[in-house]
Amino acid sequence: MSLPSSWKISIIGLGSVYADEVRARGELGVGAQIFDELYRIPEVGRINLVNRDVEKANLLAQKSKSVRKDGKIVQSYPFSDVEGAISESDVTIISVNASLNPYSEREQQLLSNKGLIENLAHAHKDANFKGTTIVVTNPTDENAYLFASVTQKPFNVVGMNHLDGVRFHDAVRKVFDSTALGLDLKGVEFNTPVIGPHREDLLVPIVSSISSLRD
Repeated sequence: MSLPSSWKISIIGLGSVYADEVRARGELGVGAQIFDELYRIPEVGRINLVNRDVEKANLLAQKSKSVRKDGKIVQSYPFSDVEGAISESDVTIISVNASLNPYSEREQQLLSNKGLIENLAHAHKDANFKGTTIVVTNPTDENAYLFASVTQKPFNVVGMNHLDGVRFHDAVRKVFDSTALGLDLKGVEFNTPVIGPHREDLLVPIVSSISSLRD
């Protein structure tokens, strides 16, 4: 299968968006954070924003227009038209959260989000989606498995939890910032990829793939 030259990506579920006070408190939703990252990638030509509160999606799309310079398309969709967004995508990212408390126990998160994940999986089947789905909704491992069991396309589903990468990133920075190595990494950012289940005893940091983001 050939890869697209300009990626079309849907983010399903935004969380808190661009209010200044939200950013100041560091409470930007996971979906909105993903949008921030994707917007900087030149190969991403279209981003679809799907949210139960479509006004949040509209706000994010309007905000991006003020800085848009590369012809990138940002389109908002109501949750009722999620199939429309899916059909216009090469990749879908599910970061929707039914729980009022994103920090609740994993069992409660699973029970709260189960119905949403199943409905979205059926929407992907109905849209005859042939791309890749990235499940971010917690608990990531269980929800990715649930999604794949409905779509019957296990090789097209990936679970992702950014906290694992953040933990590895912090550990790497502590090592390289140590006075014993005599390195100054202030202002230097780098990628720290990991693979494996979202468990400390099974997570595998990919040390050989650490790469600097410094120009």
